[in-house]
Amino acid sequence: YIPTFQGAREGTYNENAILSVAYTENNSLAFKNACALLKFTVKGEKSIKAIEFYGNNSEAVTGNMLVTLNEDNTVKSVEGLETTFQEGDNTWNGMGTWVKFYSEDKANDWCFKEGVTYYAAIAPANFTKGVALNLILADDTKVEAVKKIDTAYDLKPNTILNIGELEYKAPAVENLNWGIAGTMTSWADGKDLAMVQEGDWLVAKNVTLNAGASFKFRTDGKWGTE
Repeated sequence: YIPTFQGAREGTYNENAILSVAYTENNSLAFKNACALLKFTVKGEKSIKAIEFYGNNSEAVTGNMLVTLNEDNTVKSVEGLETTFQEGDNTWNGMGTWVKFYSEDKANDWCFKEGVTYYAAIAPANFTKGVALNLILADDTKVEAVKKIDTAYDLKPNTILNIGELEYKAPAVENLNWGIAGTMTSWADGKDLAMVQEGDWLVAKNVTLNAGASFKFRTDGKWGTE
């Protein structure tokens, strides 16, 4: 079994996620690694608290696995099986076609530390259509396919796929000349309350609205967009 939900360990992997197997007909056991590792770092402290990795052709990477060995006890294949998964109060059955890797760092607002190397365990697989990554931000926003590879990649047992550096950059706002006009400015042109960008948001500060007051958003002093 390779967990679908894995807590992070700084500079190493979660020891509870690694799958190793051994076969013997005597009292000597030599375990072989039957999984692969994802390697990544995060840029932008206190912004990313989880990542989701998956194959673009829904390859099985977590859950119950059937491991077949060669005659010399090396790993021949790792095949995903039907598994029951649970996160919180949600339970479902099927193949583990993705892994969710999350930070356990409460002191860092449950987010990954910048510049620290992390590893996640997955089953080796031939990703025939490549792989992709989603990010879960500190405010629980999911950013789909923040990194995507469309070419095939055959990930072998006991190897590492280096994803590289993960960073979330808020999309650029096409027009920052937004303002608020309303009863607080007597609806007068040239007296819009300016808005400033803070992260993903445009914010109007020091706005006072009395009971019954009304307002509209507009850009470049025009009423075309409300």
